[in-house]
Order: sequence, then C-alpha cells, then structure tokens
Amino acid sequence: MGGRLRHRPIDPQDRPVTLCPTGRLAALLLGVTGCTPSIDPSWLITGPRELALDVEVIGQGPYGQPIIDTSRSSRDALPLDTLSLRPIVIDTEGPIEPESLDGRWILCSGLGNCLLRDRELDGPRCTGTSIQPAAPCIFDEGGPATLTIPDVPPLLPEISTIFTLVSGPTVAYVASPPEGPGLDACIARFEARERLDGCLLMERALGLGPLGELVETLEAAGFDLGIDEGAESLLARPRNRNPAVQTLQVMYGTESVEVNAGARVVVPRDQEIRLTVQTTEEDLDAYEAMVGDQTVLFSDNLDAQWWFDQEVDRLDELPNRIFTSFRAGTATGTVRVYVVVRDNLGGEGWGFVDLELD
Repeated sequence: MGGRLRHRPIDPQDRPVTLCPTGRLAALLLGVTGCTPSIDPSWLITGPRELALDVEVIGQGPYGQPIIDTSRSSRDALPLDTLSLRPIVIDTEGPIEPESLDGRWILCSGLGNCLLRDRELDGPRCTGTSIQPAAPCIFDEGGPATLTIPDVPPLLPEISTIFTLVSGPTVAYVASPPEGPGLDACIARFEARERLDGCLLMERALGLGPLGELVETLEAAGFDLGIDEGAESLLARPRNRNPAVQTLQVMYGTESVEVNAGARVVVPRDQEIRLTVQTTEEDLDAYEAMVGDQTVLFSDNLDAQWWFDQEVDRLDELPNRIFTSFRAGTATGTVRVYVVVRDNLGGEGWGFVDLELD
C-alpha cells in the first residue's frame, strides 16, 4: 500500500483557509449535570477555566513513517505511540501550572461523551491492552499525564470498519485547581449531578492516524479492511500536527502591528480593536492527493476561541473565527486576551496578548 501515501509540502501561496466552528463539553454538561450557566459572558474569565488540552506524541512506536521534527508537535498517534497530555488551565491571575492540579484521567471507547456515560468515576484501572476499552477506566492521576496507545488488537470485536476505530479512544479529565474543593469533592458533585463550581472538566477524542499508515499497519497484521479507491484522499493525509499561536496582528484605526504571543502592546481605549492570529503553512498541514485523475489540494480547517480577563464590548458577528473585534467599554488598565486555535482533527494551540489601554 506504499503507493497510497502520496503527499508533498505545498507552497504557502497555494494554501486555502477554511474556518469552521466546534462545540464544547461544557455546553453539553449544563443540561446533564445540573450546572447552570453564569450571568457572566461565556468568554469572560472569572475563575479557573479549562482553556485547552495539549496532546502531542512524545515517543513513536514501531509503526508508521518516522516523525519529522518540526516546530509543530505531532498530534496523530498510531498503536504503541506515547502521548503527552497536558491540561491548559487559566484563572484571573494567569495560567495555572498543570502540576498543581488534583485530577483524574479516564479513557473511554468511541468518540466523545466520556464523562456522560456513567455516574461513577471510580472505575477500574486501564489494563493497557485495548485501544477501545469495554468500559471507562482510569489511566493516570494528577496534572500532566502520559498514555501509550495499546498495540494492534488480535481481533476487532464490535468494530465494523476502520473508520470506527479511527474515531477513538476518548480521554476525559476531571480535576480541582489548587484553591478548589478538591478532587474527591468534584467527583462526588459530578456523580450526584450537582453544581460543579470550582471544578474542571475536559474531554478530547484521540483519533488514531494518519489513516493511510494505520490501514497499512492493520493490513500487515492480517485484517481485511475493504478500503475502496474512494478513500484515496484520506489515506494520503500525512500525520496531523498541532497548530500554534506564535504571532498576532493588532489593528486599530489605521494602525496595524504584529506582536509575538505573550507580548504587551499599548492600544487606544476609545477605538475598536481587532486581533487576528497569524497562521502559517505548518498550521494548515497542506498536502496534495489524487482524486480520480485529478490532483487536489487539501488542508486543515482552522477556527479559534477567545477569552478576556475583563468585560469588554465584543463586536464579533460570528463565533470561532481566527479574529475578534471589541471595544474597551468599562475595562481599565491592561486586558489580557487568550486565544485557542483548533484544526478539524483535534489539534490545538494557544497563546495570549496583553493590551494596555491608553
């Protein structure tokens, strides 16, 4: 199947950018756990807040093409690859060190809703023998965690196609911040479907890939997957990498300046401010593949989510864009603006900029 993996880097001038929205576990949990929405805007940081979950391959197993070391970390994992899982949490004072979180990591089969399948979060420990565990299991405690994807299974029970396998597993994380109620209290509240004030909940699907290399791995193990020629473009996709937030464009009036993430920039408080994440070719993971007798360009879809540590007058017409516009409103001093950029394959990158109101 080596002929299927045909891809090459694309000149940045050729790359398309398509934006699409994504959902959040928190919105789903409001109606299930008894949580009630705050009167504050959802983008306003008033306490500890889940920002992102950094997932990257830190150890490659025996399968797939060698991972090329670049400035963007690999997000796709194949069997026996080892992943680093690092929760990114912020509060009104800034980022919280992941090592200070009191948390529990849970592995589930399938795509999403790991935390909604059972009231009990005191399940068994994961055995490390199944890519798709039969029931939710605990694989780590604390803040940052590592997870090694189990080896290719000898059988594929209850998995009808390769695409079902690729859709999971899913990891969930429940935690308490340093000044929170504690992990035991958070678990008890969750199981009782009580308000989860002060607790943290995160969930991410760990799709396996890249698809072409996974198919080759399973076929080499003797599985007949029945992949037809219509999957050519999916089989050619290279290993997905996380996007990054490195540079932001700050615009107001006729002025425009590019700053590095984490920088402080002075802006007028009486004008509309527009922030845009400057994406790169590495973020888009562009590649070419054959569709029939045509060469077609593919790339990641990127969207973004924005948070502010002071209330401002948001002017965004549509959510989840890689830009945001606002006026200072009643904000004073310095406004910190966080942004998380996501692709359509689970990759995430985050950063912030401090805007000093003049």
